[in-house]
Amino acid sequence: MEDLGKVLNCIGDFFCYISDRVVSLPGTLNDTKKNIVLQCKMEVEWYQKIDHYSPLNMWGNVNGIPVSLLNVYLYSGTHRHEGTCIALTFDPSEIVIGRSYSTEIQVSQMSVSISALNYMFSSSPLQSVYNISKDHPSVLNYTFPSIIEADDRCGHLRIYQTFKHEWTHNNISYKILPLIEYRFHHPLEIMDAVAKIAAVRNLFTFFANHYLPLENILFESARSESEENSTSCDCILYLNREENIPTPQEPFLITTAIFSEKFEMVWNRWLQIYKIKHRFFINLYLLVTFI
Repeated sequence: MEDLGKVLNCIGDFFCYISDRVVSLPGTLNDTKKNIVLQCKMEVEWYQKIDHYSPLNMWGNVNGIPVSLLNVYLYSGTHRHEGTCIALTFDPSEIVIGRSYSTEIQVSQMSVSISALNYMFSSSPLQSVYNISKDHPSVLNYTFPSIIEADDRCGHLRIYQTFKHEWTHNNISYKILPLIEYRFHHPLEIMDAVAKIAAVRNLFTFFANHYLPLENILFESARSESEENSTSCDCILYLNREENIPTPQEPFLITTAIFSEKFEMVWNRWLQIYKIKHRFFINLYLLVTFI
């Protein structure tokens, strides 16, 4: 799976629909330090047909990597009178890496790894082994922590910790990854899937008593049954806005030791809060009471 860095500062071929016609936009994705923009050129006659009040969806390929740009607005343009083309800067709200979509993206599963969630878990999946012997040469034991699960009308939710490792000839490093996985009973449009993941994040924000950013979003999607060679694909979703909200490195107020065995009840009560917004604080009180 390719990451965002592989598609930056490289010329790619992008396309979009303007007046029901597919228009080609050779251009480059550039990092402005605040967000990623597409800088490209377009013939003036097509530029004049852009609906500036309605976002575009773009798809393309950069260095052999499929890319989609979602909810794209025109940011600025520069035109030289003697030319037939205009230099444009487009601002996408979301960037998908891993597949090029000209239609709505349907998501069957979405996952997110929020590093601050490690402070929500009451135990670590890795434990040091101090008495290393010939019979037991490992220095770390994986504890196979229990997965926290819940079902609702939309799908099946899993929360757990795992790890990844990187090694060189001189060093081996391990990183603990907290994961939220949501497998949907029926495919959802991509931003509806993000909203479901955000609902889980919002619950854990309440447990933490501070803001948690949405980060490291992956999703699995399949082409529609009408398309040839329908296959699933793992993709990265990049929310194209930099968040400068600090996240305290401290244990959550409510940890897994308190709610893990009751999580399905807690989760479904939390979902009710979204339906009864005028009783928000009362429902929060009931949620805590039942934990």
